[in-house]
Amino acid sequence: MLWEMLYECLLPLFIFIILYLYLHYRYPKGNMFPFLRSFIYGVVISFLVVAFQVLVDSLGYAELKNLRRTAFHAFVVIGFAHQLAVFVIMIILINSKKLIRNPADGIVYITAISLGVALITGIHFASFYADQSFYFALIYSYPLAMVITAVPTGFFAGLAILRSNTIIVDLVTGLLASSFFLGLYIFCLYTHEYSLSFLSGAGLVAIALLFVYKAVNTKWDIRRM
Repeated sequence: MLWEMLYECLLPLFIFIILYLYLHYRYPKGNMFPFLRSFIYGVVISFLVVAFQVLVDSLGYAELKNLRRTAFHAFVVIGFAHQLAVFVIMIILINSKKLIRNPADGIVYITAISLGVALITGIHFASFYADQSFYFALIYSYPLAMVITAVPTGFFAGLAILRSNTIIVDLVTGLLASSFFLGLYIFCLYTHEYSLSFLSGAGLVAIALLFVYKAVNTKWDIRRM
């Protein structure tokens, strides 16, 4: 368990540091504090997510006795709750000094936020889910799954900035898409459908890469970073 906790702590930190150094190298005159702040905000709000999970688990809903409870825990307790936390921080950033101006910016900041959330919630998984049969599959894939599935939220948040007439639709679309994708992946793990987990994971990676490709290769407004 100790190794798994260290893994959940160190992997998000390592990925964040690599991205931070890359962005600093790519944009030497850019202000990197908002990127760091996004990560910190993700860490802070993740404690609320953990508190929600502890509450739900104390009510007995962590006992995956049937398909209905399994789906509820995967899609609501994990998928929606975790992505909602990321979404809330994204809304704060959108209303903070116009940091996000297009989908590419959205994906950059959503990555930092989701890494912050994954750090604390991942440690919670490693601490309290050790008796579950899907423990290792969940622990070693969760941080990356969290980041990958959050990409739609970042993309659509950036798109909402450019299309103010559909801002609510874009924001909700991103949140629901990310929640469903994360919930689907977790649901496959809960039901021990590891082959489906692999296929869904590969599909989610492909979808995330398509969003990134679209964001990077489309001529949006001039980026701030």
